[in-house]
Amino acid sequence: MKEIFDAYVKAMNDGNIDEVMTLMAENVSLINFRYRPVSPISNSRDLLRAYITESIIEQNGQIFPIDFSETDNRIEGKVEVRSDRITKAGFERIIGFEKFTIENAKITQFEFQMDLSDETTCGFLEFVKNLEANRPK
Repeated sequence: MKEIFDAYVKAMNDGNIDEVMTLMAENVSLINFRYRPVSPISNSRDLLRAYITESIIEQNGQIFPIDFSETDNRIEGKVEVRSDRITKAGFERIIGFEKFTIENAKITQFEFQMDLSDETTCGFLEFVKNLEANRPK
């Protein structure tokens, strides 16, 4: 299953959202997902596409694997994320965990969890919370 994670990282770093989406199941579930798009999106796959496009692809994002583990049909990769959005907020990078459930060589569950033990990541999260608090509803 590491090849799926590696393909995901490569597609993200290449800025290829179409390739990223080929790794996702048609009915991919989003776990602990808090992204609010500007326009309503009706299905999880399109919501994930919009999130990745806005937060990584359009922000010249790069993902650097730090660690990887797999058990049964679950994979987890600890990653460093760098992007224009993170830099503009005054931070160098954030740390997070990409957590996927794999079935039939497709990602059926997708979760990105920020590393709350990392001071820089927590600083970025606080910055984002302040932005969202002032965002029109």
